[in-house]
Amino acid sequence: MIKLLIRFKPFALALSYALVILAGVTFGAPKYAKLVNLKNRHAALVAENNAYSQQIHLLKRNQERLLTDPDFFIKVFRENLGYVGYNELQFNIHEPNPR
Repeated sequence: MIKLLIRFKPFALALSYALVILAGVTFGAPKYAKLVNLKNRHAALVAENNAYSQQIHLLKRNQERLLTDPDFFIKVFRENLGYVGYNELQFNIHEPNPR
């Protein structure tokens, strides 16, 4: 009986290793896929956050320029809001619709 246990011990060891590897693949693969998905999502959110931070920086810079630079204020006021100064004429030119 002792010789039989010794003879099958390498087989039992190989079988136990195979079961551990199978269990790891079976239960670890979905978690690894989720981890990869979360890492990709994190990278996308970091990139989006950086873009928003840059946009906030530009808006703050323009806000500061509007408060301190009168020429920039007048330029924005005229171009974006359509302001026309005293004794000035505004010409609106409309292109005909192509047929």
